[in-house]
Amino acid sequence: FGATWLAGAYGPGAVEATRQLASERKNLEAAAELAVKRHPTAAAALVLALEPLGALGRPADAHISLLADVAERLSLLAEAATEHRARVLLAHARATHKRGRLAEAAASIEAAHELVEAGDALRAEILAERGMLAHTEGRRVEALADLEAAAAIARSSGDLRLQGVANGLLVLRRLNDGDDKAAIDHGARSLLCHERAGDTTSAAGAAAVLGR
Repeated sequence: FGATWLAGAYGPGAVEATRQLASERKNLEAAAELAVKRHPTAAAALVLALEPLGALGRPADAHISLLADVAERLSLLAEAATEHRARVLLAHARATHKRGRLAEAAASIEAAHELVEAGDALRAEILAERGMLAHTEGRRVEALADLEAAAAIARSSGDLRLQGVANGLLVLRRLNDGDDKAAIDHGARSLLCHERAGDTTSAAGAAAVLGR
């Protein structure tokens, strides 16, 4: 069920899928805790199913600890678990970044970055988060470089959702640089990509940002 709702959380049924994930959060986390020692890849799938809820509030310490435990257990497996581990490390970086635990976020995002090949779509998500972390820390040049690299990978992969996300993040970066025209251009691209992907929730968010 978690995998089904996760797949639906970035499309036309996003509102209902996110509502279902929110209602089952405790069950999904409990299942992940049971699986983490003997079935860490299953635990990874369970905790990653909760990713769409990240925008709804600050992640709890218990959830952050669970992500760290899953990532550690995955590190003991063969290379087949590399992508799972990279995704869990990315989720851990996002959660700790949101809580202001920047050193932990930086360590996790760099560990995830080392696991992923240069042209992989997952690398775009990792670079986007690393760029936003650099933005938080006031490292403007590094932030812009990572966000632009994320957008370029997303374009080459043809992933509309990733293109929408990357361009949406570039709006904030360009506004902070005082480049309103570039910010508006990125905002328009973000809106268009989310609309084409059929993700009405993200399109609404992109439209609100573009309007402001």
